[in-house]
Amino acid sequence: MHWKRKYDNYNCSAFYEPSYVIARAYQNGRFSFGGRDKMKKKIALVITIAVCIVSVSANVYQYRVIQNKNASITWNQKVVDQMFQGELAYIGDQMIRLSKCESGEKDTEIGRTLGYCLDAFNMYPSTSYGVSGKEHDVHHMVAEFRDYLENLQSDETLWKNAKSGDLDRLHDAWSEVLTQIDKGKKARVAAASKVRQILEECAAVDTSGRYDNAENWYQC
Repeated sequence: MHWKRKYDNYNCSAFYEPSYVIARAYQNGRFSFGGRDKMKKKIALVITIAVCIVSVSANVYQYRVIQNKNASITWNQKVVDQMFQGELAYIGDQMIRLSKCESGEKDTEIGRTLGYCLDAFNMYPSTSYGVSGKEHDVHHMVAEFRDYLENLQSDETLWKNAKSGDLDRLHDAWSEVLTQIDKGKKARVAAASKVRQILEECAAVDTSGRYDNAENWYQC
């Protein structure tokens, strides 16, 4: 019995671990409640085994809950990523429609494209690459293209340039974003920067820091 007095630590978390419960029960009378009666030994043994089963089951359950939660978060982010990329694809398709539409259809097509931009912009912070709040290039790209569209509505020279090749250039660069977006931050930034550079060359936007607080860009 000196072993128990010397080594038991009731403040230690391991004191209640299954292996410790079994060892302590054995030391305290070979699985008995202070006597040598066989029935008491059996009851003590059953109780000890039950404690072990409950402890192990609780640990397994907790592990599964954590794993399922992590899997759910990963799955949800993948779904949002796919939805965001779908919005980018819609915007790319609209560039082609805009490049081919007649002047009378311009406002309708621009309005539809602006709607896709709004959806993509609001969705970005929930994506796997936007959730950290530290990667803004693709987010800014969408914001700056939205400004470009608004300028197309009122600037006839810009509209003529768009029809003459600017929209085709933008579409090619935009498509590259879609192919690079899942290949890591460096690839995403490079592709988005190319689109932003074309927008700047079109004299449609100022990329010198207007969207440092991009999360406040849309207020609707």
